[in-house]
Amino acid sequence: MINCYIDKLIKYTKYILMKTLSLTFLFVLLSSFFVLAQVEDNQGTGLNFNDEQYGVDLMKAPLTRSLYGSSLPSSSSLKKWTPTPKSQGNFGTCVGWSSAFCAFTILEAKKNEWTDKATIDANTFSPGFVYKQIKMSSDISCKIGSSISDALEIMKTKGVAKYKDMDMNCPSSIPFDLFNKASKYKILDYAKLFGLYDSENFKIE
Repeated sequence: MINCYIDKLIKYTKYILMKTLSLTFLFVLLSSFFVLAQVEDNQGTGLNFNDEQYGVDLMKAPLTRSLYGSSLPSSSSLKKWTPTPKSQGNFGTCVGWSSAFCAFTILEAKKNEWTDKATIDANTFSPGFVYKQIKMSSDISCKIGSSISDALEIMKTKGVAKYKDMDMNCPSSIPFDLFNKASKYKILDYAKLFGLYDSENFKIE
């Protein structure tokens, strides 16, 4: 089960749910989803960790207390914007589920102020659409994983199709008209919050 209910594992301190969340995909958000998507027994996984690529991805400017004053909460939850979990089965499509179905759906729900679960579930996004474009071409059975950066770049440049328009885990092709629909749903940019070797204190500042 792709567990989008992240309340127990994601207690954002100091910086989460700021205005920038709707504009920027944060690696800390996605990383939590990837862990959740791979913990179930007998389930496919699929996140390929790439330290070299992570090292060159953009880094978000550090936030400071002075920017937000006393209005910044000590913690916050994304639970009310999450879609109902689905299963990736034994496919290696974790990155697609985590980035498109979970994270992007949450961003859209938050932006549109959707908290009704039925409304959120009717507007989820397709993991297969993203995964098809970033997987190895020789991986016809969709068993090999993919990278966070590749998924985010697709979501930035091409957008994301709705799950109702492509609900397959391992699509053999993508209909041309879906690219036009997906272009309406793009992220502005993406960034990481900290580097591989940053101290624990830096990560929570």
